Amino acid sequence: MSLKRVCVLVINGAVSAATSFLMSGIGVWFSLYLTNKIGTAMMGQYQLMMSVYSFGVTFASSGANFATMRLVSENLGRNPKTNVKGLLKKCFLYCFFFGFGGGGLLFLLAPFIGEQILQNTGAVLPLKIVSVSLPCVAASGVIGGYFAAVRKVYKTAAVQVGEQLVKIVLTVSLLSVLLPRGEEHACLALIIASVLGESASVLFSYCLYRADRRRYKGRAKGEGSLLRIALPIALSSYLRSGLVTVKHLLVPSQLQKYGMNHRQAVSAFGIIHGIVLPVIMFPTSLLFSFSNLMVPEVAEARAKGGGYSRRMTYLIDRGIQLTLLFSFGTAGFLYFFANELTGLISDRQGIGVYLKMLALIVPVMYLDHTVDNMLKGLDQQVRSMEYNIIDAACSLGLIFILLPRFGTAGYVFLICFSEILNFTLSFRRLTKVSVFHLFPVRGVFLPLLCICVAAYGGKFTPLFFGLQGLPLTLCGGLLTLVYYLVLLRLTGCFTKNDAQWLKGIFR
Repeated sequence: MSLKRVCVLVINGAVSAATSFLMSGIGVWFSLYLTNKIGTAMMGQYQLMMSVYSFGVTFASSGANFATMRLVSENLGRNPKTNVKGLLKKCFLYCFFFGFGGGGLLFLLAPFIGEQILQNTGAVLPLKIVSVSLPCVAASGVIGGYFAAVRKVYKTAAVQVGEQLVKIVLTVSLLSVLLPRGEEHACLALIIASVLGESASVLFSYCLYRADRRRYKGRAKGEGSLLRIALPIALSSYLRSGLVTVKHLLVPSQLQKYGMNHRQAVSAFGIIHGIVLPVIMFPTSLLFSFSNLMVPEVAEARAKGGGYSRRMTYLIDRGIQLTLLFSFGTAGFLYFFANELTGLISDRQGIGVYLKMLALIVPVMYLDHTVDNMLKGLDQQVRSMEYNIIDAACSLGLIFILLPRFGTAGYVFLICFSEILNFTLSFRRLTKVSVFHLFPVRGVFLPLLCICVAAYGGKFTPLFFGLQGLPLTLCGGLLTLVYYLVLLRLTGCFTKNDAQWLKGIFR
C-alpha cells in the first residue's frame, strides 16, 4: 500500500475514532441528563416512541447508506474515472422514494400507533412531527455512504458533531419552556429538537457533498446494480427492525404480568435503555469507528483480489485479535467498577447488577459488530441480515417466557442471549467465506487473565490512598488501562505490529 494511502487511512481512522468518542460521550451524558430531568417513566415512553421511529428510519433508508458505500468504493477501486455524480443521482432518487413514502406512512398511522399500540394519546403529535424528518435521514445516509467510500469521513464527522450540538441546545431550551406543562410536552420538546437537528444536518452535509464531488469528473459509466445491493438489505431490515420494534413494545406489557404496574414497567424499560445500555455501548465509539472503515476496505480488497487475497486475511486476523483485546479490557473495567459507575450516574438501586450482567457479554457484543462489518465487505450482507432476523424472532418469543417469570432480570438475560446467538451465527458464516487464523491463548485466555489482574490492581490501588467516588473511578480506570496494556505487552498479546495496525488500521 502506498504511503499516501496509509496516511489517508490514518487520518480517517483517527478523525473517525475521535469524533465517535466525543459523540458517544456527549450521547451518554445527554441520555443520563434526560433521564434525571424527565424521569425514568417518561424516558421509557420516549424510548418506546423511538422504537417506532427507528422502524420508520429503517424503511426510509432501505439500505441506501450501505449500497452507496459499496457502489462508489467498488467502482472507484476498478476505475478512478467513474462518473460518481451519476451513481449518486440514482442513490438519491432511491432514498427519496422510500424517505417520503416512509414519512407519509408514519404520519397517517400515527393516531393508530399512539392510541392503540403505545396506549398514549400524547404520542400522536410527536410521531406526526418526527415523520417529517425521515426524508432527511434517508438523504443523510446516502451522503454518509459516499464520504465513507471516498475516505472523507471527517466531513461526516463534522456534520454529526454539529447535529448533536444543535439537538442538545434545542432540547435544553425547549425543555425549559415545555417541561413545566407536563410529560407530554416534554416528549414533544425532544421530538421537535430531533427534527430540527436532522434538517440542519442534511443541509450542511449536502453542501459538503456538492463541494467534494467536483473532484470526480470522470465520465465512465458505473457498474453494479443499486437495487441488487440495497433491496435485499432493505427487505431483511424491514423484518428485523419490525421484530425488534414489536419486541420493545411488548416489554412493558410482559413486565406487568410479573407484577409491575404500567408506570413501573415503562420505568424499568427506561432504566435499561436510558442508563445501562448507553454506558455499556459508550466505549464502542473507539472500536466501531475503525471497524466500520473495514467495510469499504474489505470490499475493495475483494474486488481487486477476485474474491480472496492475503491482505483480506490480514485484515480479518488483525480485526478479530484487536477487537478481543479491546473488548476484554472494557468488560473488565465495567464489571469491576460497576457499583462505582452507577453511584456516579444514578441513585437508583439495582442498576449495578444489570451493568455487571451485560459486562460479561461485552466481548461477544463488540466482536459481533466487527464480524458483521467483515461479512458486509465480503458481500455477505444478506446472510448477516438473516441472522439478525433469526435473533430478533427468537428474542421476541422468549419475551413471553422470561419476563413474566423473572421481570427486569429476565429482560437483561434476554439481551445477553440475543447477542450470543447473533454472534454465533455470524462467526460461523465468516469461517466459511474467508480464511483467517484463531489464537485462543493469545486472543482469549491471556487477555482475560490480564484484565482480571489489572482491574484488581486498578481498583485497590486508589483505595489504599483513601480515594472515593469520582476520583476513585477516574484514577482506577486510568490505572487499570495502564496495567492492562503493560500486561498485554509482557505476555505478548499486544505487539509492535498491533500498534502499527492501530496507527494505520491496515498496512
